[in-house]
Amino acid sequence: MNGVTKLFILLLFTVNVFCQHALNDYDIEEFDTASFQESIRVTHSDCHDSRKLSKFLKNAGYFMKNGYNKNIVTCKDDNMFKLELNFKNNSFIDFSEFPLFEDLTILNIKGNAFVNKTIPNRFFKLPNLKYLYISSPINEVPKNFDEDSPIENIIFDKCEFTKFPYQLKKLENLKNLNLNFNKISGSLTNEIKEFKNLEKLKLKANKLKGELIIPDNLNEIYIDGNGFTSYSVNNTNEELIKFSGSFNDFDNNFLMELTKLKSLKYINIGNNKQITEIPSNIYQLEDLEILNVKATSIQKLPNNLFKLKNLKVLDISNNQQLKAKIIKLEDNNTINNCRLYDTNILCYEKDACDEIFGKKLERDEFNYTLCTDEEINDIRMNMDRTVEEEKLLNKNSSSIKTIAYKYISFKSIITLIIMLIVIM
Repeated sequence: MNGVTKLFILLLFTVNVFCQHALNDYDIEEFDTASFQESIRVTHSDCHDSRKLSKFLKNAGYFMKNGYNKNIVTCKDDNMFKLELNFKNNSFIDFSEFPLFEDLTILNIKGNAFVNKTIPNRFFKLPNLKYLYISSPINEVPKNFDEDSPIENIIFDKCEFTKFPYQLKKLENLKNLNLNFNKISGSLTNEIKEFKNLEKLKLKANKLKGELIIPDNLNEIYIDGNGFTSYSVNNTNEELIKFSGSFNDFDNNFLMELTKLKSLKYINIGNNKQITEIPSNIYQLEDLEILNVKATSIQKLPNNLFKLKNLKVLDISNNQQLKAKIIKLEDNNTINNCRLYDTNILCYEKDACDEIFGKKLERDEFNYTLCTDEEINDIRMNMDRTVEEEKLLNKNSSSIKTIAYKYISFKSIITLIIMLIVIM
């Protein structure tokens, strides 16, 4: 073996070790195949399992071609750890004899490869599968599958589901379910509460409507681009941390219900045109870090908003009807990022936001009117006044004015009568 050959083998070994370290250090929160692929960049790994895969595909009438079809096999030692298959055309593979790779943890299949548009039952038998990502014109989950499957993360993204696959509730280990960009219509039912261990649910860009029902232990939900209208009275969730529901049909009542979930750190309720006010009890969300109410119909910001001393991002963009005053948070805290595009800012307390529009503004770029001490103090003095109290105060003020007007009118009439008597 000459020196060049030895050097080449050493180089291959070094790359393999580097790839394995990159794989081990990679923190997969939600099976992001794009970033995962970028981190390891393995086109093909010649291991025992990859040869088994090639044999299976060949028997199924499909020949795996590296590069063109972008098939990715990642092996640890001599076992397959990750598999990504991209089927360019209508391949219609029979997966009933798909090898049960012992260490396969991540399975990602794209393209029209499934007979009858149904997820193969075989995948649920893989002994160590944690991440199942399918992007294909499928619309059904098998009625019977291994309920003890170790799958924790399912992404059926850009598929053709028209009904919510409630049968997945049988998967005891399922934590994350992503059904973005499907065609699921109608309303959710109480059956969704039977997903006992589900922590994250994504239903973006479907055709769902009606009341929103969520599992009791859910931490995160993303339902942007649907037609939901209300928050179910049957919800008992106290664990929700992130809520994203832009482009729905929510109103003030929904937002009021949402602010009762004390654990929330993230709220995106933008582009819901029926929302006209932010409830003053929003200050009770003491852990809230991100609030997005852009492109709604809100008229003003409640004074209590500035009691949220942990608020990091405030997005009130595209609210032309809004007339807002922006001041520092309670305890003189600042907001990390303020997004104020196309919104009327009546005044702005100096340094209330660390960044505006995503960047620090130099003095010559700053074009907001600074709030006076009187304006700042007026907001702070009224921070504890709720919307209900303000309405009552305004009502009482109107009542007092009415009474005063009636009193003045009555007094004037008496005075006129006395004058007439004196004259006569």
